[in-house]
Amino acid sequence: MKYLYLLLFAVNLLVFACSGSPPGIMNTDWMVVYTRDTVLGKDYQELDFFVQLRDDDGETDIAEIYLMREDLSWSWRIDETNWVSNSRDGEFWLGANGLTLGNEEPLPSGEYKLLVIDRSGQRDELTVSIRQPNADMEKLDFPRISRNKEFLKIDSEVSPLVLWFYDSQAEVVSEKYIEPGSYLLADLLSNEEKQRVTWFYAYYQDERNGYGLKTGPFLFE
Repeated sequence: MKYLYLLLFAVNLLVFACSGSPPGIMNTDWMVVYTRDTVLGKDYQELDFFVQLRDDDGETDIAEIYLMREDLSWSWRIDETNWVSNSRDGEFWLGANGLTLGNEEPLPSGEYKLLVIDRSGQRDELTVSIRQPNADMEKLDFPRISRNKEFLKIDSEVSPLVLWFYDSQAEVVSEKYIEPGSYLLADLLSNEEKQRVTWFYAYYQDERNGYGLKTGPFLFE
């Protein structure tokens, strides 16, 4: 009998050790972004969504995140193929930019289910309320960009803007905060960066009204 108790204790200890700690959702941060796509020639909405997480087994234990509208029977899956991680004041955040519905319909307001799953299958969930900002897409003033081999001209009623420059693998090469005006590309990018950059976006964030404005991509030759 004594050996049976020891065996059961060892099995329970092993199960506990293998299961690890479940993930914990601490906070969320999201932004509706109005996007003017210069390649597709249309305007639509995107959602930037991030969640602050805690996992005693380490940040690499997180496997996947789902943001769902179960009443509409669709969801976004965020995993290591498309997520972005960052640290803010020692806090761990994970999420994705540019979540879309795949059409020009506005993102539906309402209650979204957030589900976080770790590599052992343990999970945490939360209901997140996402609302449309008070903005009329037809009246939004998107930044206007023109460029040639040497110059970049930015016309915009809003500022400051941030320019995100990307390489062919969609990796950020450089990030520049800038005011409207005309600029030499040589003042914005080093020779090495200019060799790598293939396209860029211009972005403005309206903190007061709670939305973003993005226009692009603008292609380099």
